[in-house]
Amino acid sequence: MQPDKLSVRVCERLEAYIRENGLMPGDRLPTQKELAELLGISMSSLREGLQYAEALGLVRTKQGSGTFVQDLSVDSLFSSQHAATLSRVILLNEKEWFDLLQMRGILETAAVALAAERISAEELDLLHRQIDLMIEHKDDSEAFAEADITYHEIIIGVVGNSILEQVYKNMRDLLRRHQLMILNLSGESRNSIANHREIYERLLERDGLGARKAMEKHLRHTTR
Repeated sequence: MQPDKLSVRVCERLEAYIRENGLMPGDRLPTQKELAELLGISMSSLREGLQYAEALGLVRTKQGSGTFVQDLSVDSLFSSQHAATLSRVILLNEKEWFDLLQMRGILETAAVALAAERISAEELDLLHRQIDLMIEHKDDSEAFAEADITYHEIIIGVVGNSILEQVYKNMRDLLRRHQLMILNLSGESRNSIANHREIYERLLERDGLGARKAMEKHLRHTTR
């Protein structure tokens, strides 16, 4: 299913409603009329969003019974054919967020050590460009987060492991959402820039151990 922007926005608002109201898998949503009023949208917009949410597995509709929250877990991120899109709206609990960020740490610290051995001058230039973009957009959370995630994607790509690249691609939007949350809550763009610069310098020196330590330091800041 190729969603339009309206469907995605409505689906995201629906996900927020489910989360904010503490609804659990199996819980029934309000009627479509009530839900449209609660979300402040038209019935036609709601129907589009519900169709998209159902295609993703976020909700299910039973004829004559209503619409219910689905049991959508982190497993779907890697098993669903909609994985890249699911990561935009997936409901993660606190433990699943911890597990996701822990997995990120395991993958990225190993990846950056390998990247120190393999990175090219062109790839180093690309990394430096992302640091420049972070500096340029230090007061724009959206643009800063995009440059941040792209920086990490470049490092993952240097390794040359297609499975690793696919796993990271499927995590991308979740990690971007987490980065936005950190930036909006703490405003720590300055520390993040310094950490990315340190990683870059270790890669420039071909210092695998130093790059690993710099990445560990950076990721500790993002999981507090």
